[in-house]
Parts: sequence; C-alpha cells; structure tokens
Amino acid sequence: TIGFTDSDTYALLSQAAPTVVFDIEGYTDWQLLTRQCGEVLGKAAEIEQIEANYAAKLQAFRAQLPGGADQIKVSVVSFYPGRISAFGKETFTGTVLAAAGLSRPPQQADTEIVQVSLERLSDIDGDVLFVLRPQSQTKEAGDVRAALDNIKDHPLWAKLEVVQAQRVYEVDAHWVGAGYIAANLILDDLLKYGVGSQ
Repeated sequence: TIGFTDSDTYALLSQAAPTVVFDIEGYTDWQLLTRQCGEVLGKAAEIEQIEANYAAKLQAFRAQLPGGADQIKVSVVSFYPGRISAFGKETFTGTVLAAAGLSRPPQQADTEIVQVSLERLSDIDGDVLFVLRPQSQTKEAGDVRAALDNIKDHPLWAKLEVVQAQRVYEVDAHWVGAGYIAANLILDDLLKYGVGSQ
C-alpha cells in the first residue's frame, strides 16, 4: 500500500500489506511524490528518464518564448453553479506554469485555489484564460456547462480584456491533475494555443 495516512491508519494498513507513507505537502510536491514512488517500486531509472523528458520539453517551450514572456499572465479557472474557482500558483497547475516561465494574475500569484465572486470577475482576467470544460455527460457536467454559459452571457464577462482579445480556451481535466502525463499535456496546450506568441 502506498499513500497518505495517519499513524493509526498506517498501523492497520501495514498489517494487511507493506505500507509506505510519503511526507509531502500537497499537489505542488507531485514531482517529489513521483520520485519517491519510483524509488519504492524499484523504478528510479524510469522516473529519471521521465524527469529528463519533462525538463527537455520545458526547455524547448521556454526557448520558443519571446523576450518578456515571463510577464504573460495565464489565468486558470473552473465554473460551477454559484462558484468560480481560480487555480493559483500553489497548485499543480501553478507549478507547471511557473516552470514554463509564465506569470499569473496578481490574485493567483501566491495562493492555492481562490474563490472569486461574480462582482470580482475581473480578478480572473489575464493575457490568456484557460477554463476547465465539463468532463462527462453527467448532471454535474451539465451544471458546469450551464454555469459557464451563464457567465459568458453576463455583461462583466464581455468586459474582460482576455475575452475581448479572444484568448479564452476550454481545456480538459489534466489542468487540475497531478503528474508528468498531465504536466506534459498542459505544455502541449500552451503550444497548441500559442501562449507566448501573442
């Protein structure tokens, strides 16, 4: 068993199977967690290759950025009925964007997930806005689509500079995932939508 647990749960789990507990802070430690899993599972060499591939992809992405690209503010948001969530620097997504050499709007610069009121919708503005799209055909996904459509119909949405510049993109769940597969997919999206070339 590999996971996060407290001492009581560890004692119970270790009776059933060998158990490893990782001492990490959260989603920003995803690279450390991957490395530790690799060590525990005897896959350290494979993890080193995955890390090297990711580092090379980051370097290639940063190399194609023009001067001053570190000032490009990338905003990442999800919409639910009655709730707008912005993903800050202290999230998985934030670590990837920082490693890619991109900046964040001030309200997302030093935080995890921040709730944004409709009246403060301008807090999600940036040079590029990535919006998490509904991920399935469930009722919840329908509610997310309705919330997103409602926001897009609101007069405050049209006032956002990123909307006026037509730099809003709907993306999939890898933006709020964790791990090298998701991180590489985020880099693919940054390239796909020309982040850094505006």
